Amino acid sequence: MIRHVVLFRFSETEKEECIRYAQKRLKKLAELDTITAMEMGVDIEESPYSDFHLSVICTFKSMEELDRYQQDPLHKQFAEWLKLVLKQRACVDYFTK
Repeated sequence: MIRHVVLFRFSETEKEECIRYAQKRLKKLAELDTITAMEMGVDIEESPYSDFHLSVICTFKSMEELDRYQQDPLHKQFAEWLKLVLKQRACVDYFTK
C-alpha cells in the first residue's frame, strides 16, 4: 500500500473559499477507483503549530495506482487550479501495510 499525503496553504484573503472548493473537488476525486481511501482535514486555526490550511491523505494499492491517479483528467484539472491559488504545497508518499 502507498500513502500519499499532501498539505496545502492558500492565500489568507481567499483561504476559506479555496478550502471549500478544494474539499468539493477532492470528494469527487475520492470516487475514482484508483483510491482505496481518502481523508481530508482542515487546520485548527487556534493551533499555533500549523503552517498549512488543508491536508489530504490518500491510500493506494500500489505505485501504479498512484501513477494512474496522477494522470487522471480530474486530478490534472484539480492540479491546474491549485497552481493558480496555492501559496505552498508539501507532499510525501510512503509505503504502509
